[in-house]
Amino acid sequence: MMLVLPVLSFLYWTLSLSPATAFSTPKSSVGRIPLTQQFVSTVDDPEDTFIDGVKIGKYCPSGEPDPPPPLKAPLPKGWKGGFRDSHPKFNYPRLQPDLGSLKMMDNMANIDKLTRQLKIEWPWFSWQRDLGDETTRSYVRFAEYISRIGYDDTGRVWSIICPQQGVKMGSLGEANVEITVTGCRGWIDEKERTLAVDMGVIGQIWFSGDPTKNKNLMALKNFMYNKLVDFPLQKSDSIRVRTNEKGNPRQPVFRIKNGIDQTYLNPSFAEPWDEAFTAVNIAVQIGDVMKNEGVSDEHTEIVDDFNQMIMDVFNANMGNMLKQKNVLSWNIFTKEPTIVNTTEWRDHAEEWRLSLEKNHTDPAGIRSKTADRYFDGTYVHKETIKEGIEKTVPILSSFLGKYLNEAVAEKRIEDPDDPYTKFDHDILLVMMKVGEVAMKVDKFL
Repeated sequence: MMLVLPVLSFLYWTLSLSPATAFSTPKSSVGRIPLTQQFVSTVDDPEDTFIDGVKIGKYCPSGEPDPPPPLKAPLPKGWKGGFRDSHPKFNYPRLQPDLGSLKMMDNMANIDKLTRQLKIEWPWFSWQRDLGDETTRSYVRFAEYISRIGYDDTGRVWSIICPQQGVKMGSLGEANVEITVTGCRGWIDEKERTLAVDMGVIGQIWFSGDPTKNKNLMALKNFMYNKLVDFPLQKSDSIRVRTNEKGNPRQPVFRIKNGIDQTYLNPSFAEPWDEAFTAVNIAVQIGDVMKNEGVSDEHTEIVDDFNQMIMDVFNANMGNMLKQKNVLSWNIFTKEPTIVNTTEWRDHAEEWRLSLEKNHTDPAGIRSKTADRYFDGTYVHKETIKEGIEKTVPILSSFLGKYLNEAVAEKRIEDPDDPYTKFDHDILLVMMKVGEVAMKVDKFL
């Protein structure tokens, strides 16, 4: 009853007023601003609004991106452009220009059509060293100019060179790894510093060391003598791994995109914006190891296991760079366009390969790769030779434990036409036993 009376009194008072005055702002309310005016700016010129004593208009963005750094020299003569406009689906502002009407071109079949190139001075690679754990992402700049994009005066892309590096393989010595471009299509616009390019690649690994100078490698080579057609001692006999568009194993073609990769944080030390002509990025997911030919069908399993074992040794020593399902990304910062020397272009990859294999270093005058680092700038632990061997031996041991057979070995050792010797066999036995012990210790710990 005590609550009802005040409510009834309020309703009676409200109904006695006219609709126009019932809910209006009282005129006698001194100093109060009507509701209709409370959220309207009392400033005629927005630029007269201040932030810490400075006009806000000073900070208003123009709506356009900041311009890139000025050219250090004029663009080389001969640029025509226009290829991007040769089909209505090629150009932006589509979210992704559609290049499907262009045939994927053999990467080395049209070198004579190249007239211009973008050399990649800062190829920053990144991947998770422990698959699925973003805190283990590392960053490394590969050697400068190891990669480049080649095109003609209209901007049509005809060829791309991707990197190769020398790597340690623990007790098996050294190897080369190459990201080999298998095909490409697309365009570049020099004046707008943009592109839309599709490409396909495979990863390749082959041993670069002399097996006669590494008893472990020689023993393994002789062991595989009558099983593997060609031991991977040169690029033509490499172990190859497939790649695909991220999240789509049915699509071996993927896009080079403008800007840097937005799917992970990139550290400041890996972003030379103030020096680069343009920045683009690639992300490729690692697939399975391709099949290599065995001497006969009965050796298919051991050959497949051998290829996988070598890939596992590589990943153990390279932080899972080519581990299946991992995503290898690289932000590419290029120099200004230059004119192509087609002969030099053809010889480029071979020059790098020979330098890595003979001198175990990049060609003279080139800034080599940086040490791997994490986002905070700390360096990834650089393993000693001993640590590399400790990682390699258990992997070799698992393979040898499956295929090393004493009875078969005795017959092979006695065969004068078989290069497999008792010395080879004893080395592999030691590797197998040491690896077994190491794995038991690991399980115990």
